[in-house]
Amino acid sequence: MWPWGGTRKTARLTGVRPDTVTRYTRRAGEHTVQLHDELVAFSPADE
Repeated sequence: MWPWGGTRKTARLTGVRPDTVTRYTRRAGEHTVQLHDELVAFSPADE
């Protein structure tokens, strides 16, 4: 899902049904967590 919205908002923005958003979110699962951790590791620190 988008970081600024929930399932229904994401569904509206993408033009799909909310259950489709939920299905793909679950399907992505651990991969999204790993990608997030990798991207955050290379982000510059806020000062």
